[in-house]
Amino acid sequence: MHLARKCEAAGFDVVLVASSWLGGLALVALAAAAAVTSTIGLGSYVSNAVVREPILLAADVATLDLVSGGRARLGLSAGQSPGEWETIGRPRPDVAGREMTPTSSDSPD
Repeated sequence: MHLARKCEAAGFDVVLVASSWLGGLALVALAAAAAVTSTIGLGSYVSNAVVREPILLAADVATLDLVSGGRARLGLSAGQSPGEWETIGRPRPDVAGREMTPTSSDSPD
């Protein structure tokens, strides 16, 4: 957490952690950084959103946002590397299967 304090003191806007999916230790580290800083944004490099349950990801990031006073940042992707999928034991969908396409039910009335 010393590094998070140093980044904030140096004037950085955001401190980022690397994670193939946002969760686990990445969120613990960010929550710990939130406890010792007051202005710096806290987030991840672009995370493969499709390898975690969306409701769990949303809840975890919302919790970080609450404990940090609104400083959580979230970068999302549809997943690129076959290794990301192999790691979680899921088959890698084709490009269309990794992209979210709005449907008529997703559009505002």
